[in-house]
Amino acid sequence: MMFLRSVGAVFRGVSAFPEFAKRNPFRALFHLFLFCLLTALLICWIQSVFINRKIDVCTAGLQKHFGRIEVSEAGVLPTKNKNVSWTFYLPGDLRLDYFAPGDKLAGKGMEKWDQRMGILWARRGFLVWMRPDSAGTYYMMPFVHTEAALKMLPSRDAFFQLTDQKTVEAELGRYQEKPDVKGITASQSDFSGIGKTIKIYTYIMLVLWSTFSNFILTLILILMFAALQSLWKAPGLEKLKFGKTVALLCYAAFPALVIRMLLESFGFLNMAEILFYIVFFVYQMIAFHAVRRSIADGGDVNGSEH
Repeated sequence: MMFLRSVGAVFRGVSAFPEFAKRNPFRALFHLFLFCLLTALLICWIQSVFINRKIDVCTAGLQKHFGRIEVSEAGVLPTKNKNVSWTFYLPGDLRLDYFAPGDKLAGKGMEKWDQRMGILWARRGFLVWMRPDSAGTYYMMPFVHTEAALKMLPSRDAFFQLTDQKTVEAELGRYQEKPDVKGITASQSDFSGIGKTIKIYTYIMLVLWSTFSNFILTLILILMFAALQSLWKAPGLEKLKFGKTVALLCYAAFPALVIRMLLESFGFLNMAEILFYIVFFVYQMIAFHAVRRSIADGGDVNGSEH
């Protein structure tokens, strides 16, 4: 497979970079996205091993405080302390907020919460939220642990769309409404079962966040460097076209991405950011030098795409 051969060539040395410059830029961008995805799958799996241990401890604490989760015509409620709102801080920069019947999200200062991801537990079920940045925008999605709980959910018009805090507050208000579902046989489940679902959700969200955030950041950086190269025309690289530069930089970004994603997954955010830019800059200089030498030796980096 060309992708795997390309990854191997990047980490074996610089001899393949003149060939990378001949790649179709769209194929190179696809390889960049695939590299981000596969690296995120592996690194987030390693990270999840540590997170899952903490989730087991947290679910035991939730079991002790709330008892069990009961799904009935009254809603999705705990068997203990159901009339008292409570907040639990979970591993992986997560939080779980239980809202007693009648309680509201408005006025809770959600915009000031340190966590960027969490679960809101209301009368009609669980609502997962994620804040991708500090601009006050959110994503929402349902969190369903049983088939009976699925019937409790209100309509899902706002799910999977970028929205604001007031929409999240309004959605929780709908979740706090008394269910209008009849004929549901009361059933109970342990937090250990919901803990397994949290582990899956956490892993998926970590992978998606890591993949897209790193891909978009790298893409912006690549386009910026490619544009500068097209305008400046570095000595010895005058013949290198914009598209070919993009293709070359896609592969030159692989080592920097590994370092950034690995450090970022274990909380070294500042170090990850600094080393990413340093390694990317150094490696793209090495890549340009390899291409410059190939051109000087008579190579055609703007040859046929493959």
